[in-house]
Amino acid sequence: INNIQSVEPPDSKEAQRTKVKEGDLLISITADLGRTGVVSSDIASHGTYINQHLTCIRLDTEFINPVYASYFLESVAGKRQFNSKNQNGVKAGLNFDAIKSLKIIIPPIKKQNSFVSFVRQVDKSKVAVQKSLEETQKLYDSLMQEYFG
Repeated sequence: INNIQSVEPPDSKEAQRTKVKEGDLLISITADLGRTGVVSSDIASHGTYINQHLTCIRLDTEFINPVYASYFLESVAGKRQFNSKNQNGVKAGLNFDAIKSLKIIIPPIKKQNSFVSFVRQVDKSKVAVQKSLEETQKLYDSLMQEYFG
């Protein structure tokens, strides 16, 4: 969000089709094949559009949590599917039929939501630990400078 590039899309069906909404699941279909992400409210509020390297999937959130789906597709089972569907021509790539054929295990929505809550807590902990490590490194560097100049 710190490095946003603004565009003026044409008023067309293509612009409507490529504009993302909060909760959309994005999948890289070229190059970094199978990488996923979920559109946050911050990103959606900027009027964001995808290009030909991504596909946008709108899930029925009554049955599947987009964050859960993203983590599932990033798992070993998801990566195996992406690799098997890769059209290994000149460069990596997936078509819409390959994307539509992906299989996702869908536990009850309550379990998915619990998983997502757990993942968010782990992410918060990782950020706190990283910040602590950086502060410790600064202190160490400062002490080394003070003692050994």
